[in-house]
Amino acid sequence: MEDILKRLGVRIREERKKARLTQEKFAERVGLSVDYIGYIERGKQAPYLKTLERIAKTLGVEVYELFIFRKDGKKVDEDMAIKELILSVRNRNPDDIRFIASILKQIFERKHF
Repeated sequence: MEDILKRLGVRIREERKKARLTQEKFAERVGLSVDYIGYIERGKQAPYLKTLERIAKTLGVEVYELFIFRKDGKKVDEDMAIKELILSVRNRNPDDIRFIASILKQIFERKHF
């Protein structure tokens, strides 16, 4: 469990820094103490799910995005591509999603790219 907590903490820290928030400002916006944010970012404390939702909302990301971890210090290209695909179809109507899925199916069934 400790490894996933450290990895989650790293992701939260990355997103916080990307949002250009200090720990103090971030803690204030999430409604937590600076010490607690520090514990989470160092992987010493597991946040409750509701807290994780507030953290994600404050950072402007979805909760699942906080679990897209890095491998060997680099972002996993496959995970990022999947994230981009999901975000591109989010909030589309079902007919559009089916149409996009049919196009992707045709592309992937081709022998030559």
